[in-house]
Formats: sequence, structure tokens, C-alpha cells
Amino acid sequence: MAGQTKKGRGDTLIAVVAIVALMLLWQRSFTVAAFQSVRSVFVAPERPVKNLTYLCDGHKSFQAIFYPENVHLHLDNGKNYIVPRTNAAPATTYADARDSLTFVDLGNASYLKVAGATAYANCVPGVSNYS
Repeated sequence: MAGQTKKGRGDTLIAVVAIVALMLLWQRSFTVAAFQSVRSVFVAPERPVKNLTYLCDGHKSFQAIFYPENVHLHLDNGKNYIVPRTNAAPATTYADARDSLTFVDLGNASYLKVAGATAYANCVPGVSNYS
């Protein structure tokens, strides 16, 4: 009988430890997600790396505000986009599948594609918006 009592306590202890471990894992994942959403609201946004106005063929232009992980594009037609940076070489490329938007920064021959078609071609940085 004594052996059965110790075994029963051991099984109970293992069950309790397993439940506590699962609760801690669930709480940790919830806490991390909650922290990330709160952080996105209260942490100051990253500072821009550069801010340029591009002049393109057809008298088109757009402003590009560069951040380490994305670029904010303000087009001359009033549309605004935040486009994540990709790891495409040899140019710095930003692409967003949701908006079908691709910005390729080649310096003096940059271009912007919208829905697969080049909407802004042969773009050159014309104005630096920083002093």
C-alpha cells in the first residue's frame, strides 16, 4: 500500500508540474504579444535615415522618407505607402505584395512600379528635405 501511495503522489506531482509549465508558456506568449502591441503604440518611431524628393519622367515626382526597415512614399497623386525593405541585390529594393508596389532605389535611375507597371521611371533624387 505504501508503494501505491508514493506512486500516486509522484503521478500527481508530474501532472501539477505539467499544468504549471503549460500555464507559464501560455502566459509568456500572451505577455510577449501584449508587450509588442503596447510597444508599437508607446515607443517613439525610428528616426528617418534620409528624406528625398525624386523627380521622374513625365514631370512626375514623389517623396521618399527612408527608415532602416522600410520607406514611406508620398506620391504626387496624393497616395501614401509604407513599403518594407527586401534583400534584393544589386539595388536597394522595397516591395509590398499587398499594394503590388515596388520601389527600386538605383540612385540616379530609380523607379517605382505599381501593379507590375512602371508608374514612375528614370527618377533622380532632386531635393534633399534635410538641412
